[in-house]
Amino acid sequence: MALPTKYKVEGQPMSIIEGMAAGLPIISSDRGIIAELIKDCGVVIEPTVEGVKAAIKELVTNDAERMRLGRMSRDTFEEFYTEDKYTDRLVSIFDEL
Repeated sequence: MALPTKYKVEGQPMSIIEGMAAGLPIISSDRGIIAELIKDCGVVIEPTVEGVKAAIKELVTNDAERMRLGRMSRDTFEEFYTEDKYTDRLVSIFDEL
């Protein structure tokens, strides 16, 4: 899953969360919290054609890394972003306020 965004401020893109739910390795640029979000399950790139192309080529030709990142992506989703866990974290934040 690739999101080579050039926006200076990027929140927590739902497309990345959806990619994680699908167990895909994530390719994205270092904007907002994206690098932190994908640190264990993706590749941070410069948002250029060359950056996207190099990352895709690496994952296509490196089966072990592609599979590892995909598993980590799904694991990250399961740990933090399932409906129950996401909702519980939001409720916890509101309770603290």
